[in-house]
Order: sequence, then structure tokens, then C-alpha cells
Amino acid sequence: MKKRQRFRLLSVIILFFFITGCEISSQPVIDENEADKGFYSILELTPVADPEKALERLAEEVVTREGLQYTAGRLEMCGGNLYRQLKVLDEDGFTQGIWLLSLKHPYDEWSVTSIPARYEEDGRQYVISNIYFLEGEPAFCTLLCRNDNRYYLGACGEDGVEEVKGIFPEKLENYSLRLSGNGQAYAYNRTEGNLVILDDGLRIQEERTFQGQIYDVLPNSKASDVYLYAYDEKGAGIWEISKEECMTRLENWDEEAYRICVSYDGNIYWANREKLWRYNNTGAQLLCTFSESDYVLNAIYGLEMNEDKGVRMLVQIGGEYYMLRAGEDTEGETEKKREIEIAFGQNHIGLQRVIAAFNRQSDIWRIVTRLPQEDEELADYWDRLQLEISAGKGPDIISDEAIWDAEVYIQNGYFEKLDGVLEDESQYLPAALEGSRRNGALYGMPYDCQLFFATYSRKLSGKRSSWTVPELMEAVKNSEARILQCGCDGVDIVKYYGLFDNENTIYIDWEQGESHLTEEPFLELLDFALNYADTRGMLNQEGRLLSSGEAVATRPITFADPQMLNYLDACFSGEAAMLGYPKAEGNGIYARCRELFLNTASENKEGALEFFKFMMSEEIQNEYIDFKAVSGQEAAGWRPQLPVHMKSFEYLLEIRGKQWGNNIETIDCGNGVKYDRGSLSDEQISEFYWLLEQAQSDNWKVLNIMDIVEEELEPYFAGSIEAVEAARILDNRVQLYLDETK
Repeated sequence: MKKRQRFRLLSVIILFFFITGCEISSQPVIDENEADKGFYSILELTPVADPEKALERLAEEVVTREGLQYTAGRLEMCGGNLYRQLKVLDEDGFTQGIWLLSLKHPYDEWSVTSIPARYEEDGRQYVISNIYFLEGEPAFCTLLCRNDNRYYLGACGEDGVEEVKGIFPEKLENYSLRLSGNGQAYAYNRTEGNLVILDDGLRIQEERTFQGQIYDVLPNSKASDVYLYAYDEKGAGIWEISKEECMTRLENWDEEAYRICVSYDGNIYWANREKLWRYNNTGAQLLCTFSESDYVLNAIYGLEMNEDKGVRMLVQIGGEYYMLRAGEDTEGETEKKREIEIAFGQNHIGLQRVIAAFNRQSDIWRIVTRLPQEDEELADYWDRLQLEISAGKGPDIISDEAIWDAEVYIQNGYFEKLDGVLEDESQYLPAALEGSRRNGALYGMPYDCQLFFATYSRKLSGKRSSWTVPELMEAVKNSEARILQCGCDGVDIVKYYGLFDNENTIYIDWEQGESHLTEEPFLELLDFALNYADTRGMLNQEGRLLSSGEAVATRPITFADPQMLNYLDACFSGEAAMLGYPKAEGNGIYARCRELFLNTASENKEGALEFFKFMMSEEIQNEYIDFKAVSGQEAAGWRPQLPVHMKSFEYLLEIRGKQWGNNIETIDCGNGVKYDRGSLSDEQISEFYWLLEQAQSDNWKVLNIMDIVEEELEPYFAGSIEAVEAARILDNRVQLYLDETK
């Protein structure tokens, strides 16, 4: 009787062996304007031992012992316990053994159980396809009978199969199945919208057709509380299974990963990385926005009801796994913290994690962020911020991409000096701090960076460790090259290869405030740029042109990941010379930093400076770059680039090495370049540190005249005017700028 009662309580998905791996994802979003204000908060966060590391250890042990192939099931959550299945298969694909990873509170150590894969009853032989769970324990399984090649449902536990319960109808072989609390079964075909209702013996009782796609059937312990999550011509929604009308529409539905469950009292809960919702007889309610509780989730893997009428979720935060418990805060509000506002031009999913961590550890301060309003143009947002700041108001901290030009704000005294905030500036990448200085004072706080440089073939550059503009032009003219760089037009050549070097006084003497753009060296540069410009947009043929020598340099590289070294080596068959752009002395390798500024008018300077110190610490820089993107996050905002703390570069190489390991993946860049995504060699690591050592500040004076250069040189490269005339006009405008800024 006990086994039969347990079977009647089944309420989790049963997937047949032949559709294993096809997970039904619940992905709704509700319009916030129709929702009540959230009143749940995060009550507890418990660290969870890493399931991926546990699986790797088990797989290595099992495969070494058995010498067979294996497959790993998805991470499952049931009754507050976590499970992961590993199946060892023979060469015919039949299960030879099942190892079950399980993790229970306090979630600190995974246990491993070996479950017999074979079962025999009444002379019939069965093989387990998959194990499923109920109330936090293994409860049943799907079985393949070797006698008739049909699928059966079996009751099971950690000791293996206990008995065969019934056979699945053949017509449901491509269906997914859910069972409600009284044993009522619901089989559905997602794409065709077919729904089949079965009795507790798996016999077909009724068939229905839904005009759309069925994403999931959501049963509860009560037979009457069964819902359908589906998608029709009007969009995603939730239906009560006994009614044809949609209960509620799930607006703004997209491809984000959601999890959904039904409570014992018939309420429906769902969550994504940002929010938790509930639907009851009063409609849809927004229960919690996780960022308002100072947590930024990377991913959510499971959602179910907790004993205290709240919910528990298996989530990932900053690359680590946690069991998160959310519910009504019965202890009352804590003392309100003082808010520090940061203005961003767009969402920054990497820095948001740092902000959330700061908020959690501070008893006094809480960072809040401001972004452009919905449908607000970025230029209008910039203007609005500028008006506020110039009036002695505005956000406490301003990101560099939320303003027009930092120089203007600094000259007008709107930004505070940050000298002395960092106790030991020698711990940071020199080029990063130098780029944030203006007139010798530190105004910006650089939190990450990327390198910007050009790479060539050693066959062209020879034994040089750097080169000047004349040396580059001479080498290119003596080669078989047709273009200098794919995707680089004539104006780009002048800007990047000629004018970037602030120390080169041949074209512009910034110290003396003198323009020499009408003289012979610049006219030679114009002629060179005209002859070697990519006028046909050859980026899609970069690999072929570089390997043949028809192109000289790789496209402008924004180097934000050491893995890019593999790409550069592939471009030149291991003969890459990362000399950077030409310079009068040294290498044109520049560090482009993202930085934050402190508003002089801020009334929360103490808290802002505390945040800067927190953000720039070795520990937080390490956590910041240890970022694992999941589906949809690339479009959600900016992710971290290279760190600026010198010790964090060691950590970066360590974590990337672990991620790449020996799992070599060939990357096809779609431009004729392929490379193996694997760990870096010792030589490549040395090259990485060499790039960092050579990097210079990105605070180029020429940035302020880029628009002028483009405006006045485009007619020349279009063939409308001669070089001498273009140079004269450009020289006049640049000299006027130099005179105005003396």
C-alpha cells in the first residue's frame, strides 16, 4: 500500500528515455505596470557545493574504472534536495550503470550512490532509462523492456527498481508526461499542442488539442489545481486545464530562462534572474526584485515552495551556487541605509554584482543605479545629466559612458580629485591609472580595461620590437600587400597609424600647440592611406588576405580576454608580431579603461570613496572578472573585461586555464580564421604580460579632434579634393583647436 500511495503523489515531470535532454523551459514575463509592489525579500542564502566539480570528479572516477562512455543528466531540485545523474553506457547505448549524485542540507558535500541499472521481474528484463524524484527522494523511473522494446513506469529507490507499475501507450512515445497528486497523468506534445489525460494505470481517458504550443503542465497535490503553461497566437499565458479561457497573459515573453511551480494552496510562482512573481485569485503580483535585496543572479536552476509559505531557489551568484530562500520579512524593516546613486549609460551586469556585494556588507550605505528612461535617447540622457551636474545636483557617481566628455566636467570643477583613495597605486596597471589622470591628478577610478593594438606577421616586421610610421610604410611598400588592414579605410589609417602617438611631433606638437599637417610627412601619410585603404570591406576574407600577405595587420583588436592570443597566432600561423601601432618610441599598445567619477556636489562622498576602495580591492577584482555568462546575459548589459589590479591578472589566467583545460574546441570566426580554444602556452602567457608592460594610457589628446579629422579628410578619400587642399583645411581647424585649448 505504501508504494501505491507514493505513486499517487507523483508531481514531477516524467520524460521518456527517447526524449531525454529536451527540457521544457518556462519563460514568462509579466508587465510590471499591472503588478502589485513587491513585498518579499531574500531571507537566507546558503552556499551549495559546486555540482559541476562534483560531476567532474565522479565522471573521471567512473570512466577511468569502467572505460566506457557516459552521459550526465541535468541538475534537479526536489524537496530541497539536489540530484544529478550519471549514466555509463555500452557501445550500443544501453545503460550499464547509474551513479546518483545527491546533496542535502547543509549542502556542503555531495554523496554518491550506485544504483543497479538492470531489473528482472516475471522473466522480463528491464533497463533503467532515467530516475525521477518525489518529496526529496528517488521515487520512480522509466524502464526499457528488452523483451518487447517498450517503455514502462517503475517504482524505485536508492537501492534500485522495486516494481513495475505500468506500460506507456505506444502513441505517446514523443510526449512528455506529468502526474498530479491523485495519480492523474497528463501527456503532452509540445509543438503539436496535443494533450492526453491518463488514469493511474496509464490508460488513455481523454484527448484534447490546444491551439498553440504546450510548454508545461503544472499539477498540484489537489486534482482540481492543474494548470497549463502554453503559447497561442496571442502570446504566452496560463490556463486552468479544465477551462478554455486563459487565466492570465504573460506579457513581454522572451527567451530568458524562467522556473515555475504551483503551491499547495493553488498559487502559481515563477522567477527569472531578476524577479519573483505570484498569481493567485487576485491576479498577478510582483513579489520580489532581487537587486533590491542586493543580489544579482547569474542563473536560476530550480524553484519550489518552502515550508514557511515562501519559496526556495537554486541559483548561481558570481559563479557560485546557493540555495536562496525568499518570503515575507516578519522581523520588520531594518534601519534605512543612506543611498548612493550611480548613473550608467547602459546596464552593466558585471559591475552590478560588485554593487550588490557592497550593499550586502555595508551597514550604512546602499548603492542604487540610474539608467536612461525607457525609450530615452542616450544623447538626451547625457544632456539631462549634464544639466543636473552643472546645477550642483545629479548622481553621486557618474560612469564615463553616461557623459559627453569628462574633460569638460573636470575643467568646470564638477568632478572630485581621487588622489590618495588607493593606498598603494603600484598594485594597479600603470596605464590604467595614468589614463584616468588629468593634469597630473587622478579624477577617474578605472575598474576594468581592454588593450587596443595592431598585430602583424613576423615575416613583414622582421626582428623589430617596435616601429615608427616611416618604417611601417617602407615595409608595406616593399611587400605584396594590397591593403593595410581589413575594415580600415583611409581616415582610419590616418587616425590610428599616424595621429594616435601624442609624442610624435612630426604631425602635431601637442606640447607647443603647433599643427604641422600641411608639411611633407603628413602628405606622405595621406598618400599611403589612400593606396592601402580597405575600400571594399574585406573583413569576411581576413584570414585569406593575412595568410597570403595581401593584408598587413589584423583588424583593430579590442583585447579583453587572454584567449585572443590564440586568435592572433592563428592569423599568422604562429608568427604574430604584436608591435602595436607605430610610435616615435616604444609600442602603440593602449589600455582603454572604463571609469567612474565622483560628483563634487555629492553629499555622500564618504560612502562613494568606500565603494571605490571596495571595488578596487584584489578580492573584489577577482570576483568581478570571475564571470560566467549565461544565455541572454550578453544582450542584457556589459560584462567584465580585463582587471586593473596586477595580482588579478594571475587569477584571471588561473580561472581561464581551468575553464579551457584540455577540452579543446575549434572556433570558426567566419572570416577564414580558425583557432583552438585551449589553455595558453608558457610563451603566450609571457606575451600577455609583455602586452601589459608595454601598455600606455588611452587618454589620447587626439581623441578630441577625431571628429574634425573625419569631417575634413572624407572628401579627400572620396576623390573630391586634392591632398594639399584637404591638409590645409584640416591644419587650420586643428590649429584653431590648439589655440583655443592653450
